[in-house]
Amino acid sequence: MTLDGFITFLGLVAAALAIVSPVTRLQLGMAARRLAWSSVLFTAAILYFEFFDLLALGCPDLLGTACPVLTKDGAITPQQAAFLVVFVWLVLLAEILRRPSTSLSSLVALERLVARLAESARYAELVEVVERPIGFIDDCAAGELGFQRRRSRLLGAPAIPRLQIRLGGEELEPNPVRSTGIATFLTTVKRTYVALLPSDAQPREAAERILQTVLRSGSVVDWIAEHRPHFGARLLSLRSHKVGDFSDRFLGNLIAHPGSALYDEVQDNQNLDRCGYVLTGHNKVLRALLTDAALAERLEAYRPIGEHVLGVLSATNAPEYVTTLNLPFDNHWNERGRWRDQTFVAIRYFDILVQASACQNIHWHMWLYYLAHFVERLETFYEEPINDDGFGEFPTRGARLIYAAVDALADFVVLAGKVGEGSNHRAPENDRVDHENGNIPKSAALALGICMRTIILSDRISERVQRTLVGVALSPLSDPYLREGHDRLRKVLIGSIIAGGIVGGGAPYLARLRELYAQRDRPWLDDLDDFRTALAAA
Repeated sequence: MTLDGFITFLGLVAAALAIVSPVTRLQLGMAARRLAWSSVLFTAAILYFEFFDLLALGCPDLLGTACPVLTKDGAITPQQAAFLVVFVWLVLLAEILRRPSTSLSSLVALERLVARLAESARYAELVEVVERPIGFIDDCAAGELGFQRRRSRLLGAPAIPRLQIRLGGEELEPNPVRSTGIATFLTTVKRTYVALLPSDAQPREAAERILQTVLRSGSVVDWIAEHRPHFGARLLSLRSHKVGDFSDRFLGNLIAHPGSALYDEVQDNQNLDRCGYVLTGHNKVLRALLTDAALAERLEAYRPIGEHVLGVLSATNAPEYVTTLNLPFDNHWNERGRWRDQTFVAIRYFDILVQASACQNIHWHMWLYYLAHFVERLETFYEEPINDDGFGEFPTRGARLIYAAVDALADFVVLAGKVGEGSNHRAPENDRVDHENGNIPKSAALALGICMRTIILSDRISERVQRTLVGVALSPLSDPYLREGHDRLRKVLIGSIIAGGIVGGGAPYLARLRELYAQRDRPWLDDLDDFRTALAAA
């Protein structure tokens, strides 16, 4: 490469920088330090070879004949060496631009780039630039980088008090401290050292603004939920306090769009373990939330799902959807349609969520009461077809959804026999029909009583469906897991069903429950002596 060729190359680089978009210039700014150092190094090497005749260094005698010699007539001329340097430089530049690494010094430029991409709705590019360094960004915003922790620890070193002053103004000598002079000197040295460390104020503020854009910008979160849900699952585990807002909108968007990743994962995640469900590796959202269910509790991962379903179970908010729930139940809907039904998938989501929480001994009921509220909403517009032949177990889709909710609650009660011996969910603190929010099986028993009150006092639900649902609610009493050692929980479940939940259903409810139970009670169906005794004494 001649000197003219090198000048032409620099001119082309300058022209390219002049015409690139502002976003690309911001991307280059992220790697400005590395680009500057490499440019200085390679430019110096190229100029050295271009002016080799003037600048050539002598070969040390120690190398002897092994010393490479560059001459115009040699195997490799200085111009060829310059060309090789330029080629290596271009390869390095391409690698830097293709895989930019994020450092503390580049966070400010990255924040400007993220803001520009969000403003121009280039969400795919936005996710691409933050996906790899998102953990670094989160650590910086939380002050968890190595030097940030050291700085915080050193700045927190207690100062040596000179005097202690009483309220009355009397000065007292400080408590005697050994080696006060040495301690004061060491503290001064530490704080002087901290003052020499680079400040993290500007990068930390930039990291906070990046997380603000990614986690709280509604359009960005919606795009991630629709197009990059697996990246969204990663974001759920960040330590930033903004993740709570992200989780609400992210999960709300997933449940609001049948066919989203959440629907696929819930349908796919049906394999039972001894306690709860097996969380398969490719179900990223469920695994992110429930591998450690404490995260789901902290993010209140039940709330956006439950609130959305309560919203659509309304003739005012979603009249078309409500109408479909009174359509006749059929095998096609049962095999395919229910896995795109918002209420059914929400019930199954709660099933996976609550069981994982109980099996991991989370001391919270995870608001499984949402299922009882679903039943109440479904009953308000429940309507069976006039020409129902009476042979099908579920006359309508709505009936199948009510069954799914009651069946899930019954499974939650049985969890008391599946959790470990030391689990908080093994046995309730008492056998009274009152709230015990840290015990999932007891909370489920109370929710079953609420469901029974809604179902049995309904004049819309047919007697045939009511009998089926009463049987489902009583099924935990005949389950082998609750046969022995669970007397308190059995008493709570029996009391809740007989009373109709904490609020109670009154005399009309009790009379109707007796009728329904008498119609289904057969010795070959179940052996519920304790329930029959309590029902007779009620």
